[in-house]
Parts: sequence; C-alpha cells; structure tokens
Amino acid sequence: MIYVILGVDKEGYREIFDFFVGAARKRIWMAGDSSIALQKRRTRWGVFDCLSWLEKAFQTVYPKADVQRCVVHRVRKTLHCIRRKDQLEVAEELKLIFYLHRNKEIVIQMFQQFESKWSSKYPRENKSWGNELDVILTLMDYPSSIPSVIYSTNAIKCTIKEIRNN
Repeated sequence: MIYVILGVDKEGYREIFDFFVGAARKRIWMAGDSSIALQKRRTRWGVFDCLSWLEKAFQTVYPKADVQRCVVHRVRKTLHCIRRKDQLEVAEELKLIFYLHRNKEIVIQMFQQFESKWSSKYPRENKSWGNELDVILTLMDYPSSIPSVIYSTNAIKCTIKEIRNN
C-alpha cells in the first residue's frame, strides 16, 4: 500500500509533502511523528477516505486543522449498501446535494429532505451520513477555489498510479 500526503495551497495548487509505502510507516504516523516536510507547513485541513487511523494520527499532529471526508468515497460506499433498483435515484440525489451546491444551509436542507425520503428504507446509511455530515461539509467553510480541490482524494489516487507506473 502506498500512502501519499498531498498539500494544496490557497490558490488550489497541489504539492506532494510526503509519501510512504506499507504499514511500518503507519505505526509512525499513529504515534504522531510526522515528517519534516509536514512540520514546516501551516496545515489547515486534511482530506481522508475511510482511513480512520490516518485521520486520528493527523488530528494528533494537527489538532487545530479541519478534517474533510472524501465525498466521492462516501457516495460510493453508500451505493454499495443500496439496493440496485434504488442506486441510480440515490446517486442522482446525492449528486444534486453535494456536487452542485456550495451553500452550506441549502445542502443541509436538501440532505434533510433526502434523509426523510430514504430513512425508512435505509436507516443505517442515513444515520451514518448524519453522523459524518459535519466532516463531509468542512469544505464549504473555505473560499470557493478550495472545495473543488478537497472534496475528493482523487488527486492522491492519480499520484499513486503515477508512482506505481514508474
């Protein structure tokens, strides 16, 4: 497994801060020993996709930084738990909520409508979204140039693919 730590400045430019291979480095991160490259930077947020250990380690090293969950991964995870006949409709509704709107109040209002519609059919998924909504909407607290860069970890996935191909 390759882990990449990618930085984004306020203009939206990306830079690799650090990367490591395998679980040995995971233990170092969990202990809160971040790399020199990261320690020299002013870190404001971290974007994570279902790696709770890395999110916790990040918060240990940067307790004042915000955490953002990858919206793309969260939607994909949800769709795996939804019946096939409902997947398209649920996907379209989540897309409307999280990809097309940048106003936090509107998104919360639309999510509440989504929740009331699907809560009886998929209570566990609705509860999970409700529990994570704050960290899914972190990106909306930043200037409009930032959300498109941090709503997903896809830039990291592209970087990992490049590393593997070389």
